[in-house]
Amino acid sequence: MDESKRESEAEKGTPKAPDDYFLFMGTRIPLGAKGEKPASAPPDVNAAVPESRPATPAAGTPETAAASAASTSDAGETKATFDLGALAGTSKPGVSSRIFMVGAAVLLAAVAALIAWHRFGSLEARILKAAADGQLVWPQGSSAYDVYQSRKADGLNPATKDKLRSEVLPKLSKEGDTFLKKLYEASNLTESEITQLIRIYEWAADLNPRDTSILARRAYATGYRASSKQANAEAATAFREAIQSDSQWPLPFRDLAKLHARLGDHGAAEYYYQQVVQLDPRWVLPRLDLASLYLERNRLAEAEINYRLAAETDPSLPVPWYFLGQLYQRQKRNIEAIAAYQKALQLATQRPSSTPPADEIRALIEKLKPS
Repeated sequence: MDESKRESEAEKGTPKAPDDYFLFMGTRIPLGAKGEKPASAPPDVNAAVPESRPATPAAGTPETAAASAASTSDAGETKATFDLGALAGTSKPGVSSRIFMVGAAVLLAAVAALIAWHRFGSLEARILKAAADGQLVWPQGSSAYDVYQSRKADGLNPATKDKLRSEVLPKLSKEGDTFLKKLYEASNLTESEITQLIRIYEWAADLNPRDTSILARRAYATGYRASSKQANAEAATAFREAIQSDSQWPLPFRDLAKLHARLGDHGAAEYYYQQVVQLDPRWVLPRLDLASLYLERNRLAEAEINYRLAAETDPSLPVPWYFLGQLYQRQKRNIEAIAAYQKALQLATQRPSSTPPADEIRALIEKLKPS
């Protein structure tokens, strides 16, 4: 068979490919109607799922400037790239986000205001500041105690009272002890000092009403003020109340003894002086008080014993030797009297502020010397 005939027969046995076809994975698939895929064309399950891409903005709009030019891959596929930063810049926070931010700001402001009020403007802060400035109970009207009293009627938060008890109460005790020390050393308090002493222990007792030592000092302060005003009955009641609250504290015993001695009740005075020297044998003043009471009642032997005990208790004190000289002079024991006065003069010279003055002692010595 010649060559031309073979080609003719081959053409007759092979169907001619249509002009319209669909290229799928390198295979030409004939289309049915023009421009349509045949319904029977099977999908390729191994084909990759194409990525979804945003719609291309219309030409001439501002968004077209944000889209980059299309680029063609080696396989002939076209990919579009977009400027996502430009798109993100156009987004706006939602309403819920704005509400959250406003709420957070309001909450922070409220917390800051609460902290500032608690630190600088609260009752507790005002009291602690005044106390730190040394204005515990004085001056009246602006002290920490006055601030406390102004709000006491409205009731105090237990936590506030606990903090005041832990921070203010030690300061009250320390300041109260300063005034009481003056009384132990035979110094009298001024009117303002008496008022401060009363206010100190009134506040302390209010902060800690179960402390019997504080209650005793509050009662004593009231009695001391009454005694200074010659309100003897009120003073005696207050001193006895102090003793009942703290029977081991010697100070109210001494004041009660002095009160009875002033009223001429020497028996009661002697009893309370004896209580004091038993409670605090090292406190020289009540020993001197008791010796002077015996001297006044002409109980000279007992007076001498107590003056010598006082001199042993405080060897630097000239007072016991001075009164021993007085006792010996009354008994016409002039040599012993001169010796006692000379001892008192020696100690008085070392303590110029002591009583009696050195000039008075010298005069007594010159009077007793034999001519």
